[in-house]
Amino acid sequence: MLISTLALATSLQTSPQYVDISRVFKAGETSKYAVRSRLQMETRQLGQTVFLPSSVRIDYDFTLNVKQMLDEGFAVHIYRRPTMTITDGETASSPPRKNVEQTNINYEMTLSPANEMTNAKALVARWAAASSPAAPRAQTPARRRIGFISLYLVVRLETSLSL
Repeated sequence: MLISTLALATSLQTSPQYVDISRVFKAGETSKYAVRSRLQMETRQLGQTVFLPSSVRIDYDFTLNVKQMLDEGFAVHIYRRPTMTITDGETASSPPRKNVEQTNINYEMTLSPANEMTNAKALVARWAAASSPAAPRAQTPARRRIGFISLYLVVRLETSLSL
């Protein structure tokens, strides 16, 4: 008891040291990241007693390239995400389905040392191929309201980011 009291008194006397966790950018630096996320859902309709599970995985890689340094540690970055893989989970009636979307995301953004995005602009139109005259959009049928369906939804999201 006496030792723990002395340890507590000693720890209270020392003042905490300032720690700076701001990001430090360098011109020309390129960072590569991988995002892996899994969404697990359980849904049921009103009046049903059984929840039906479903899952979706969304995985993508992206790069951040420091284009220009600004005042006070701010930096202009180029953010690129060429593809995104969406995997619909296995169900009782179908195996897992994997779809690779060509997102072609290409942004120029300004980040602060605290990782706050202060400015962003698209460098490439995201869906340029889909909106070009050579590839006309498919006509979607008119939607009608069929009725009201109530769903209870339980969602769990797991996301991991690796460098």
